[in-house]
Amino acid sequence: MRRKKSSEIRLFSILLVATLLMTAGCGTGGSSPDTASPKEDGFTEETSDSSDALRVCVVDTQVRYSEDARGIFQAKYPDVNVELEIVPFENLEEEKTRISSELMAGEGCDLYINVDYLLEDPYKAQQAGAFADLVPLFRQYTDLGEEDFMPGTFDGLENGEECYILPLTQSFSLLVIRKDMQEELGISPDTWSGPEDLNRCVATFYEKYPQEHAFSLYESLYPSMENYGFRIWKGKENIRILKESDWQNGLDMEKSMLYPEGTYIGMQPDNTVEGYRKMEREEEKRFSNEVMCMGKLMIGFYNQENYIRMGGEEGADLFPEYDAEGKILTMGMTGVAIPQSSNKKEEAIHLVQELVRNYVAVGVTGTTWKEGNDILLENLRKEFGSGEVNIEGTVYPGLTETTFEKLEQWIDQAEVYYPAYVELGNGIYDRMEPYLTGEKTYEECMKEVEEFMEIYFSE
Repeated sequence: MRRKKSSEIRLFSILLVATLLMTAGCGTGGSSPDTASPKEDGFTEETSDSSDALRVCVVDTQVRYSEDARGIFQAKYPDVNVELEIVPFENLEEEKTRISSELMAGEGCDLYINVDYLLEDPYKAQQAGAFADLVPLFRQYTDLGEEDFMPGTFDGLENGEECYILPLTQSFSLLVIRKDMQEELGISPDTWSGPEDLNRCVATFYEKYPQEHAFSLYESLYPSMENYGFRIWKGKENIRILKESDWQNGLDMEKSMLYPEGTYIGMQPDNTVEGYRKMEREEEKRFSNEVMCMGKLMIGFYNQENYIRMGGEEGADLFPEYDAEGKILTMGMTGVAIPQSSNKKEEAIHLVQELVRNYVAVGVTGTTWKEGNDILLENLRKEFGSGEVNIEGTVYPGLTETTFEKLEQWIDQAEVYYPAYVELGNGIYDRMEPYLTGEKTYEECMKEVEEFMEIYFSE
C-alpha cells in the first residue's frame, strides 16, 4: 500500500474531523452536510446560467463554514445573487477534470473556495493565467492588506508582488513530547531549532525501543521537503535545494517509523465515522499510556484537548515544528481564487473579505488572518484555561497562562507555506518511495526526481 504524502494526510484528517463534527451537529449547527437544495436564507445552492449571479464553487463538506460570511455579504449587498456550485466530496476526483476544464476555458465560476481540492493542479492553473491577482483587488475594494495576514500568506504560489491564491486557513502543527520520555532518553526538545533535532530524538527512541512506535501510525510525523526549503514558487531551484539539503535524513526518519521492514505500515482512516472511531480507540491507548511512545502530533494549535489528555503541563511539553532555517512553519489551506475571466471580480473580492473575517471551521484549524488567530487563542483560554477541564467525562487540570503565552509567541513567529499538491507532490514522493522500501538508493531516486521536476517546471 502506497502512503499518502504528509500534506495529503493532514488535509484529509482536518476535512474528516470537520465533516464528522458537522454530521454530529457540533459547532455552527446542522445535522448533515449541505445539499444542493435552495436554503431559507435566500441563497440558491445550485448551478445557474444567470449572468447576474455571483457563482461560487465549493466542496459540499465545506459549505457550512462559509455561511456566516455569505450572510454578512448578502446583508451588505442585497442586490447580488449568490449561487453555489456544490461539488460532492465523494465525486471530487471525477469532478476535478470538469472544473479545471471549465476554468481554463473561461467558463467557470466567479470564486473558488478550496482550490486545493477542486482543481487538478492549482499551481499549473495559476501559471497558465487562470486567476486574477488579488492584491490590487484587495487594495481597491477592501480595507485588508498583506500586513493583516501571517507572513507567507501572500507568497504561497508566487513570491512576488502578486497573490493569485489566498489560503484562508492554516494548520499549525505542534508536537506533544512526554516528560518521562525526555528524561529517559536524555533529550531536550526545548533546544530544538530544526528538523534534524527531531530526527535525532526519534532515532534515540528507536535505538532503545526498536519494536515500538515513537508516534501514532495514523500521524504523518516526518519532515516534509518544505521543512528543507522546498517552495513551489522556486521552480527548478527546488532541484538544487533538495539535492543540497539534509532531506535524506528526514526520509530516513520516515523510513524508521513507517517502513521498518521495507513495507509501509502507516494507517489511514477510511472516510467513515467508524473509520475515525477506530483511530480514536488507538489514540486512546496513547492518552492512557497503554503503549510506549514519545508523544503525539497535534494538527492545529487549537487542539489543546489532546495535549491535556497526554498529561498536560504536568506530564508533557509542547513544541512547534521548525524548518532547516529555524523557522516555525504552518501549512496554508482552503485556498480561494477569483478567475481572470470573471466579470464579478469586485463582488467576489467583497465576499473573500467576509470569508477572511468570518470563515467558520468549527474550531478545526487556525486562520491566516492575524486577528482570527487572536480570537481563537482567546477562545482557547476560556475553554482550557480554567483550574479544571472536563473532557468526555474525565476531569483534568487546566492549562496555565504559560502555555497560552507560548502559543501566542509561536503563532506570531510562524510562516505560512503552500504544500506541493497532487501532480507535483505525488510525483516527487512516488519517485522517492523506492528509497523508503529499500528497492533503490537515495541517489537513484533523486535522479528520477530531478528529471521529473525538470519536466514539470518546464511545461
